Amino acid sequence: MTHNRADGGVPLCEVRPGCPRQVVSVSGDGSVKRSLEELGFVPGAAVTVLRRLGGDVIVRLAQARVAIGRDSARHVVTCGAPASSRGSDQLPDAVRSRPAPAARERLFAAAAPDLAGGRP
Repeated sequence: MTHNRADGGVPLCEVRPGCPRQVVSVSGDGSVKRSLEELGFVPGAAVTVLRRLGGDVIVRLAQARVAIGRDSARHVVTCGAPASSRGSDQLPDAVRSRPAPAARERLFAAAAPDLAGGRP
């Protein structure tokens, strides 16, 4: 799905830091789209770009900071500010109600192998 500035859609990789946005759509092949959705990039989610580091984009998504590469960020299309009733610190109901995504568990296991195995 392609969005242009005329319809208000802006890829996340082009959003200025500090601007609150709302996710409109997520594109990409199956694994890219699924990974982004597991992180919480779903239509309606509030997201704010905090900064860019090299090719990475660091965003606030729900109550977490998430870093994704520029190639992934171009698949997340955003528009205007999020709905005020949702707020920038909440996930959409569809994401909030499901268990921790496998992608987060894999990232945690890679970052802290001793903790992931349940050892003290």
